[in-house]
Amino acid sequence: MPIQLGMMARISAIYGIEVDKAAMASIAATAAATQAGRTVAGNLLKLVPGFGTVGGGAINATVAAGFTGAIGAAWSAVCVKLGEGKLRGVNGALDTESIRSLFLDELKNQVSKLKLHAKEK
Repeated sequence: MPIQLGMMARISAIYGIEVDKAAMASIAATAAATQAGRTVAGNLLKLVPGFGTVGGGAINATVAAGFTGAIGAAWSAVCVKLGEGKLRGVNGALDTESIRSLFLDELKNQVSKLKLHAKEK
C-alpha cells in the first residue's frame, strides 16, 4: 500500500487538498482489504497444474495494476468533491466518514468499469 498512499498524496497535492495522512491510511487500508480477497484468487490459480506460478503471478500483477488505477481514479473523485468544499462536517472539519464512504463507492464503480472492460476483450 505504500505506492498507493504516495499516489493518493500526490493526487491530493495536484488538487491543492491537504488531507490527514491517517485518514488516507485508513481509507487505503479498507481498500487493501478488498484487494486481498482478489489476490487470493490469483494465488489459488497457482495451485492449478499447468497454469502454475507464472499464470497466477501474471493475474496478481494485472489485478494489482488495475486496482491501483482504480484507487487513483476514486481518490481523484474525492479530491474534486473536497475542492468544491463538500465533505465537511458540522464544525467545518473534514468528515472522514463521508470521505471514506465516497471513496469506497467510487472505488466500487471503478472496479466495475474494469470488470466490464475485461469482459469486452
